[in-house]
Amino acid sequence: MDIHMPGISGEEATIQIRKFDQRTPIIALTAISLDDSLESFYAAGCDDVVTKPFKPEIFYQKIGENIFDKKKNISES
Repeated sequence: MDIHMPGISGEEATIQIRKFDQRTPIIALTAISLDDSLESFYAAGCDDVVTKPFKPEIFYQKIGENIFDKKKNISES
């Protein structure tokens, strides 16, 4: 989820998604500014945050970790 999108912020989009989908991992992608707070991304429902600039391998690792963790938690339930 890109945090700074035209029309609707990534935080607001995440809040809206979480109203009907609690299971799909959402990873915030953002260039942190002074107005941004990592805690607000998590409070909105993001599972993880990747800051720009980023290395693609780190981004892919975060995606894998979140998908694997979600599947593991579901299978343990």
